[in-house]
Amino acid sequence: MFSVRPEDKWAGLSKPAEASVAFTLCRVFQAAAAALSTAVFTRLMSTEEFGRFTVINSWLPIIMVLTTFGMSGGVFRQSLVKFEDRKDELAASASGVITVTILLFYGAYLLMRRQINEAMDLDTLIVTGLFLMSWAKVIFDFWANRKRNEYDHRPEVLLTMIMTSAELIVGAVAVICTDRYKAEARFLSIAVLSFAVYVRLFTGFLKKGRFYDKEKWEYYLKLSIPLMPCYLISTVMTQSDRLMIKELTGVSEAGIYGLGHNLAWMLCLFTGAIIYSLHPWIFKRIKAGELKAIGGTSYAVLTAVAFIGLGLVAVTPEALRIFAPEDYHAAKWVIPPLAVSTYFLFMIELFTCFAFYFERSLALTVISITEGLANIVLNYLCIRSFGWIAAGYTTFFCTLCYAAVHYLYMRHIIKKELDDARVLSLTVMSGITAAYMVLAAAMMVLYDHVLLRYGFILLGLVILFFMRDRLMHIVDAIRQDGK
Repeated sequence: MFSVRPEDKWAGLSKPAEASVAFTLCRVFQAAAAALSTAVFTRLMSTEEFGRFTVINSWLPIIMVLTTFGMSGGVFRQSLVKFEDRKDELAASASGVITVTILLFYGAYLLMRRQINEAMDLDTLIVTGLFLMSWAKVIFDFWANRKRNEYDHRPEVLLTMIMTSAELIVGAVAVICTDRYKAEARFLSIAVLSFAVYVRLFTGFLKKGRFYDKEKWEYYLKLSIPLMPCYLISTVMTQSDRLMIKELTGVSEAGIYGLGHNLAWMLCLFTGAIIYSLHPWIFKRIKAGELKAIGGTSYAVLTAVAFIGLGLVAVTPEALRIFAPEDYHAAKWVIPPLAVSTYFLFMIELFTCFAFYFERSLALTVISITEGLANIVLNYLCIRSFGWIAAGYTTFFCTLCYAAVHYLYMRHIIKKELDDARVLSLTVMSGITAAYMVLAAAMMVLYDHVLLRYGFILLGLVILFFMRDRLMHIVDAIRQDGK
């Protein structure tokens, strides 16, 4: 009987499959580091200090989208497929665009910093750090998307693991070394570290392409500016809850909710890795007219995302006991709805692939503005009436509606551009979604019944064991699609 060495199995994978495995392992490392970070900082910082850091961090994605128009997302990824022979030039030009836009927004901020600082409840140093970190993170996103497009996973995996470890160490040292401004020290130390490292990626871009290219700047701005409200509203949807909790109930409550949000959003480490590999793959399948391959792969990936989320929901009470003091344990009631929300956000990313490919940005903007405003209003009313825990359920409800609307728009695009091809089945996706929601609710009901809950977990593992051959068949099918 012959044994197969691990390196032979790895060598047998296609490039997309190899990259997906590598990115998944990297996300596992990031999730472990995030869990360790939670355990460390909830003990080094009070709930109020942790809440303060949560609020500062909540502003970062908003500033990133506002100042760069969300360019590093679908627009840049789509350009790498559309202009695949000019990838180095694209990265350099995109970096040039966002450098100029961030400087212009920062200049406008300096002119009105007193009013803006008061509205954000932050000082000039912290807001400057937000701008600095926004630039650094977007530069990294350009570089990472460039690597992912060619399934060159090794550089990104290595740099991500180094930076994840460095941010944890540098942040902990900064917090330990200060008595009063722990949240600010942690944030600024990470911002300076990110800028110092990622500026090297920026100079690398400029060695291979031009900072200013009129044609490419016009292309990126033409597609990105209409999409900016879409990205901004989507970001506000995921960040406004913590900002509102801080204003309506207090900084400590924002810290507790922030802990639950961080644990649930660790799922995004996995879904982000998947969607970054899935986006270019779907773009290439659409371009090649291989639409049938999209459905089977998407269903398998959705099922995997649901299983990962269900695993987190099932062990939430025990996870909180390990990672945080008792003051934070009330966060267990917001983790299940937030975990399901990450699933819906993943579905939205899947649906918007078609809008990005066919450059339908205006409708996405209208949809996002409508949904975002509804989320903000609902958050405000429910947090005032029912307390901070309600924010988790308003996020769940709004992302559910958001996903439904995006599905309908995807169907409209497919009907018009792809002759109404049957790409994704509503029946199959609804079945996966309903099963996930019911099982997540059941785990939540059983939070105070440990033996019964773990009995169901064991039953689920047994079912997975007996279904292992079928699951491996699905994995093999995905590998074959990637070849």
